[in-house]
Amino acid sequence: LLGKKVEVLGGAVSHQVDQTETISYRLGTDATEVFISVINESGNIVKTVTVREPQKQGSHQVLWDGKDNNGNAVPPGTYGYAGAYKDRAG
Repeated sequence: LLGKKVEVLGGAVSHQVDQTETISYRLGTDATEVFISVINESGNIVKTVTVREPQKQGSHQVLWDGKDNNGNAVPPGTYGYAGAYKDRAG
């Protein structure tokens, strides 16, 4: 991911069918955009959740609908998270 790292809290979830996941993260500074990647057990990014609105430094949450970047439901399993953000400097 491009940008600066986001501290993603929890780091992984055991995802079940038709379940929406809440991803908690913390920003060390204000951000103009936030990108949270959902990563499967093989290490592949299956979804990137993008928050396209400014966010202040501190704790935040975003929902993942359990679908991949193509809109397909992902299978049950353990999924990890990684994050990055952009600030005014890019």
